[in-house]
Amino acid sequence: MPYVELNTNTTIADKETICRVITEKIVAIEGKKPEKTMVKVSDDQFMYFDLSTGKCARVKIDLFRPSSFEDKTEYFKEISELLTSSLGIPANRIYLSFAEYPEWGSNNNYRK
Repeated sequence: MPYVELNTNTTIADKETICRVITEKIVAIEGKKPEKTMVKVSDDQFMYFDLSTGKCARVKIDLFRPSSFEDKTEYFKEISELLTSSLGIPANRIYLSFAEYPEWGSNNNYRK
């Protein structure tokens, strides 16, 4: 049930691989499964950060129910390393945030 949204001003040649790795790494968050994770990638976006248009990224993660700070920190580190190593985005130009929801709908079912 996680939803991960990646926005970057960098061109991603192989979006499917980036999505697969983002999805695989979700297991860093207890109870989250790769097969239940949805990923949206928006590359080549115009983004302005720290007074420049240099490479940067914004990652938003929506989760059903709260997860531990430690798990979210681990996922953040893994995603930051992925973006730095595969896309050349400096770690200090990556923003990442989590939103946690007490209710979530999927598969024709809304639950809390």
